[in-house]
Amino acid sequence: MAVTSFSSTIDGIKYFVANYGNDLIAALTGSGLYFAVAVAQQCLESGYGTSDNARLYNNFGGIYNFGSLKGAIGTSPKGFAILSSPKAYFDVYVSVLHDTTKKYIANGLLTATTPQQQLMAIAMGGYCEDPPGMGYYNAVWPLVYKTLLLYNIGRL
Repeated sequence: MAVTSFSSTIDGIKYFVANYGNDLIAALTGSGLYFAVAVAQQCLESGYGTSDNARLYNNFGGIYNFGSLKGAIGTSPKGFAILSSPKAYFDVYVSVLHDTTKKYIANGLLTATTPQQQLMAIAMGGYCEDPPGMGYYNAVWPLVYKTLLLYNIGRL
């Protein structure tokens, strides 16, 4: 039975990191991405790793598979990519952010000196359509802040 609610945001973050933190760190190592930003995004988008997509398909961000997604081993009935493991998903997440055809790098993803700056580069790069831009930043930032309080892990 999956956990679907937590008594606090902190408990949700702890659950996510306890279950998926090692795979996330392995994918992030050498990427230049801040651990807290990645944790916060994945927690928000996957209900701390408890969403159906996360549990059934190892897809923590609702990434669709249009037939050519590197790392996907299939497609769910609703079109979401099915990944072989959480690590495989986190590798896809890193590759999406490093994609030079996107605006993240041009917006300062890899030159950001703080998690706030990096999240801004992601949000303003069009990472999320609903909510877009500052709406996404404002949704993710409180989770980044709480992750920073819990874990002394910076840029990887």
